[in-house]
Amino acid sequence: MVTSATNENNTNIPTTVNGSKLQSVKAFKYLGSNITEDGTSVREVKTNIAIATQHLSKLKKIWSSKNISMKAKMNLLRSAVISTALYGCESWTLTPYLEKRIAAFEMRCFCRLLQIPYNAHRTRISVTQEVTSMIGEYKSSNAANYSGIGTYPDTRTLSRTK
Repeated sequence: MVTSATNENNTNIPTTVNGSKLQSVKAFKYLGSNITEDGTSVREVKTNIAIATQHLSKLKKIWSSKNISMKAKMNLLRSAVISTALYGCESWTLTPYLEKRIAAFEMRCFCRLLQIPYNAHRTRISVTQEVTSMIGEYKSSNAANYSGIGTYPDTRTLSRTK
């Protein structure tokens, strides 16, 4: 299987191996990664977030339990949910759209963890501050950290050096 190849006239070029013509497809799975014709990672990110959301909802009783510490809940969130969402993120092509999707998923996890209803309209900064106040310093564990792109606004000021 190969994604379709085109020449400068935008016509498909048939691909053959040992005289056998290969089928052109729009997407296929290779070594656990979704390879698409356009080369983006949107499909893979959406799939991983959907799977991680299922894991998040299966742990609903744990999130609402008063007997489990917030630190233990955060460790479970990172190990069971966020790690699922970020599986294979080293190979993703991150776009601003995907960064927003990942940040929104992370906030959804925190709101579920803190039992904040979706219609509370809390800002990302206020939710992050609440998480930080409960468990100490929080370091975002999203895909942006693997690629060097920050998810949260940087509060440092830049100084000019001469």
